[in-house]
Amino acid sequence: MKRAANAAGHDEVDDAYAERQEGISRIEVTIANGNRQSTARTYLMQAHGRPNLTILTGARTSRIVIDHARAVGVEYRRAGAACRAEAAREVIVASGAYGSPQVLMLSGIGPADHLRERGLEVVHDLPGVGQNLSEHPVAYTAFKAAKADTFIKHFRLDRATLNVLRWYLTGSGPFTSNGAYANIFLRTDPRLDRPDAQIICATLGFDAELWFPGVTAPPVHRYTVSPAVLHPQSRGWVKLRSANPEDSPRILFNMLTERADMDTMIAAFKASRDVFAREPMKSLVTGSHKPDPSVKSDVEIEAYLRSAVTPMHHPVGTCAMGIGPDAVVDGELRVRGIAGLRVADASVMPDEPSGNTNIPVIMVGEKAADLIRGRTPAATTF
Repeated sequence: MKRAANAAGHDEVDDAYAERQEGISRIEVTIANGNRQSTARTYLMQAHGRPNLTILTGARTSRIVIDHARAVGVEYRRAGAACRAEAAREVIVASGAYGSPQVLMLSGIGPADHLRERGLEVVHDLPGVGQNLSEHPVAYTAFKAAKADTFIKHFRLDRATLNVLRWYLTGSGPFTSNGAYANIFLRTDPRLDRPDAQIICATLGFDAELWFPGVTAPPVHRYTVSPAVLHPQSRGWVKLRSANPEDSPRILFNMLTERADMDTMIAAFKASRDVFAREPMKSLVTGSHKPDPSVKSDVEIEAYLRSAVTPMHHPVGTCAMGIGPDAVVDGELRVRGIAGLRVADASVMPDEPSGNTNIPVIMVGEKAADLIRGRTPAATTF
C-alpha cells in the first residue's frame, strides 16, 4: 500500500487504495438525486411515450386466454368493464411471487386438484404453480445507543419538516438515505461456500415516529440489528382463495419450520451480539434493548426469534425455473406446456439470492427482454 506524506505531515493514501476503501464502505442502493429509482421510474416512464406502448392503470387481470395450449390474450377488468387484449406473439406475466401464480391458476394453469376445488376448469395441470414459496426470515433486535446521536434525531418535527423541504428542493439531506448504513453478510459455518446469513444494521428503530420535546415522549435512541437467513430451506405456498380475481390469494410462508433455518438464525443473532460486544461498536451502545439482556441460552433465543420473525418482503419461487416435475418455467422463462406464455419476475427464482431481491429481479427482466427479442446479450467485462 503506497503512502505519501503531505505538507501537514499526515499520510495520504494513493488513489487506487482510496477507491478500494470507498467501495468497501459504500452500500449500493437504487437512489439517485435523492429519489428511489424504481423500475417504473427508470424503465417504464422513460418509454411511456413510445407509440407501441400502452399503459393501463387501475386494471386487474381476470385470466390469460388459452386457445389450443397457446396464450392468445388477456382478459381484465377496468372501471367496472370487462376488457380483452389480444397477443400477436406472447403474453408476459410479471405480477410477482404472489400475483403471477394467482394469474396462472385463475387461467386454469396449476395444480389440477386445487383448481377443481375452486371451481376452475383445468387447462394445464402444472403442480408447481404456487408451490415453493420462499422468504428471507428476519427478526428485529436492537441495542441502546450510548448517545442521543442516531438517525431518530432527524425525526424531530421541526427538523423533519426542514429535511423534507431540503429533499424536495435540492435532493439532498438525511431523508435521501434509507437509514440502513451497514449490512453484514456472513457464513455461520466456515465450510459453506457462500454467506448464509445477513445482519441489517440501522441507526433507528423501524417503528420510528415524529417527535417533539414537550409534546411527545422522548425518542429511544437505538441501533436496530436484524439477523436474517439468506437461503432458507423452509417452503410455503400461494393458493387461490376463490375463483374471483378480486379476492386476494392465500399465502403461507412456513418460515423457520426447518430446523436448519432456526439454527442459522440463532447463529446470526449471536454474531450480531458479538459485533456489538467489540470495538468500535461497543462504545456506541450501553446494552441490549430488545430482547432483554437476560435472553442468553439457545432455548431463550429461539423463543424470542420465533416471536419476532417477519418476512423481509423478498418472496420468490412460486413459478420456479427448472427441469423437474415441479418446475413451472424453463430456462427461457416459458411456461411449461403452454406456448406463447412467459413469466418474468421473482417467482421464477427457485431459491433466494444471497441478499435483497431488487437487483436480481431487474436482471430477470433484462434477460427476459433479450429472450423475447432473440437478442444475444453483450459479453461481460469482469
